[in-house]
Amino acid sequence: MFFFNLVRWWKSLTRSRGRTIQTKPRFRLCLEMLESRDAPADITAPVVSAFDVSPRFVFAGQSISIPYTVWDAGGSGLNRVELWRANDIGGTPSGWTEIKRDYVSGNGPFSGSFTDSLGSPGSYFIGLHTADNAGNWSTEGS
Repeated sequence: MFFFNLVRWWKSLTRSRGRTIQTKPRFRLCLEMLESRDAPADITAPVVSAFDVSPRFVFAGQSISIPYTVWDAGGSGLNRVELWRANDIGGTPSGWTEIKRDYVSGNGPFSGSFTDSLGSPGSYFIGLHTADNAGNWSTEGS
């Protein structure tokens, strides 16, 4: 921040024998470290407060519904919600693949739903990824 001392400058103007003489003005330079008034960084992952898969058992080609509710407590705002699916190999997920993506905004809560159709018989894991605008992630799976 730069300060100019007007009083000193004015006093530096003097009258001498009918003419005005200006002496070298004196400046005072004051540098201050200003506090950051920005909002604190968002380090909080978004929250998945509701997530379900219905029905739990279907035939190949039938659809399932995946309703969800998400919100962002960190303040940067929600960015997207992603639906992921993996094969169930002996109770362990294998080959996670993103199926669909919804772009969302605001801090929420935001409720939505995905619909997915399983093409081949088998058991699957269904997962939900939620991201906010600060790059924080949360996951939920079933």
